[in-house]
Amino acid sequence: MSGQPPTYPPAIDPIGPDGLHRLYGPEWEADPMAVFEKLRAEYGALAPVLLPGDVHAWLVLGHRENGLVAGNASVFSRDPRNWKAMKDGLITHDHPLAPVTRWQRLLVFVDGLEHRWMRDAVIESLKKFEQRGVRRLVVQHTDEAIDELVAGVGHGEPRADLVGLANRVSLKVVLSLFGMDDYFDALSADMHEMISGGTGAAAAGARVTATFQDVVEQRKQSPGHDLPSILLAHGMDDEVVRETLRVITAAANEPTAQLMLETFAYYLGDPKSLRELRGASTTVAAAVARVLWDRPPMITNIGRWATGTTKLAGRRIEEGDMLLLGIGAANHDPAARATGDDLQNNRASLAFSHGPHACPGETMGRGIVETFLDRLMYRLPSVRLAAKPEELPRKATLMIWQFLEMPFTWDRDGALVVLRKREADGLVAGERIRVPSPTTAKSAIPEVRIS
Repeated sequence: MSGQPPTYPPAIDPIGPDGLHRLYGPEWEADPMAVFEKLRAEYGALAPVLLPGDVHAWLVLGHRENGLVAGNASVFSRDPRNWKAMKDGLITHDHPLAPVTRWQRLLVFVDGLEHRWMRDAVIESLKKFEQRGVRRLVVQHTDEAIDELVAGVGHGEPRADLVGLANRVSLKVVLSLFGMDDYFDALSADMHEMISGGTGAAAAGARVTATFQDVVEQRKQSPGHDLPSILLAHGMDDEVVRETLRVITAAANEPTAQLMLETFAYYLGDPKSLRELRGASTTVAAAVARVLWDRPPMITNIGRWATGTTKLAGRRIEEGDMLLLGIGAANHDPAARATGDDLQNNRASLAFSHGPHACPGETMGRGIVETFLDRLMYRLPSVRLAAKPEELPRKATLMIWQFLEMPFTWDRDGALVVLRKREADGLVAGERIRVPSPTTAKSAIPEVRIS
């Protein structure tokens, strides 16, 4: 080994060696859903593909097949040490896939009884933060962000970017659960880069790991009512707690923000859907459920590794092969939608995966998104997209089809601001007033406080 970073083809051509489609490069970044349908038409429920570095993998496209793979850990393990490419030395420490495939002793990379023990510890720890407590955190961080937006608006039509707002709120809520409110600036960029599959992923992953190691050391000396302290009290060792925090943050932060954005674009970008939402003919919870089917926040999920030679969708899978769950493809599998069921009430969506490794924070994640959107529409009742949904710039990483920008606007006179205690004005903390525009009277209309 030379110690030099590996080099990767520019992937200008979407087709790589052996005539296989690359899940990276311009075609994938522009529209991964179109790539899914192209692959489905060519291969059916299971397609051979290339990942960054032209590493071979299988992309599972069928809804039924995704369920079979995710639900059978004895045949399709979560342990990457089974991966032939890893054994062959193709996944070096600085490979873009290393941060999300390097084995660690934590719940996403172990199976069986050890996985059950770790998963139960995480679920029990999350339960200690009741939904009301999480809701308060979401309201707090959403209010703070909107206060800054409204206070910073000058003359003209108000305008802001929801991408920054959603990413800020989702990460701040997670860090508050960890007792890490002061780490937002240090982690916000690195968490995004770590799961991107890009060339900077490995370095970002190392910085994130070092940050969480510092937190674990602090909590050992001074425990608090936060997730790392509770996990340590469960008997987890330092490394397991550190890696669990890293994985939970990666799994909860960006996908949660993406679900906020997908729901906002889906409903507030369409006048008919917006009328349904504001007219109470549908709820925010139902809107989120629909989006989880149509536009799941994670389009793929790494990974499963075959423990032996087997067959899936009529194709031979060799021992050590990687399988990538195609969540976005599975949710649009025609066979899964042929029943005519109401998708808003159908929990068969694979957005939170399936089987023993399904996301343990699904209920909390849904609650965070629903509270954020509910609060946003309460604080800015006239909130709306400032561009057509189809015009919003996007770029896909391996696992998430990100929005790069989502401009939104609102009527200045309709905004509600939460005022902190200002003794000079005689205002109490939490009092709400409507914000007058520069052309309206200076006296504000008091609003009833909602706790």
